[in-house]
Amino acid sequence: MLILFALALLFTVTFALIGVVGVIAPKLFRDRKTGRIPSRFSLFLAGLVMSGASFALLTYTSTKVQQAAGFGGSEGVSASANRDASPSATSMGLSVDEFHDAFNAAIGRYKKEYKAADFEVDTTGATGVFNYIFSQDLTMMGTLDKDDGNVDLIIINISPNEEEAEQLRMLTVLLATTEALNPDIPVEENKKMVMEVFHESIVKFNSEDSVERQVGDLKYSARTGDHTGMMFSVVKSSEG
Repeated sequence: MLILFALALLFTVTFALIGVVGVIAPKLFRDRKTGRIPSRFSLFLAGLVMSGASFALLTYTSTKVQQAAGFGGSEGVSASANRDASPSATSMGLSVDEFHDAFNAAIGRYKKEYKAADFEVDTTGATGVFNYIFSQDLTMMGTLDKDDGNVDLIIINISPNEEEAEQLRMLTVLLATTEALNPDIPVEENKKMVMEVFHESIVKFNSEDSVERQVGDLKYSARTGDHTGMMFSVVKSSEG
């Protein structure tokens, strides 16, 4: 079942990225025999349909894996982080170091090789910032709350990449980031919300509006465009 889950995860990302890449650079899908280039719409539609089917399989296998192997189940990820009990109105209750350790604990449950080295932190400006480059197509940046110095925003920037290993790492980073920031949310529920935002953002490619979900007291949002790739963010929800 773990193998099926991994395949479903890869297929979901692969087909979704095919749709996005097809809109940006349809020439990459030129027929070598006829020289014919598929239309942007047909490539986007094909990627959308196939990723939708893979997403359904991913949702099913995710539940089965958790039930059979204890891959999070209905429990939270309380071992990943210990959020400040009384953070500021916009802070997510974790210092940079605490978030870093919680992120590595979360991602280590998926693949230890994806753990991050120390984040680069800059507190010389009006707002403290930190960043980490996983690869040329996958980066993370965050800002620090002015009142308590804890993390108040995380943005993960994802660019299209055809390599399966990189696609898997992209989704794993999204899951680990949200699990680290939202330790009281059951893993299964968190995974469902992340995948919904990820998938719907690609469906609404180049839309002016972001896709949003409130998960606990945090808000997950994403927007995907041909110039920016996917910008997936996590902030403290104002609806609290």
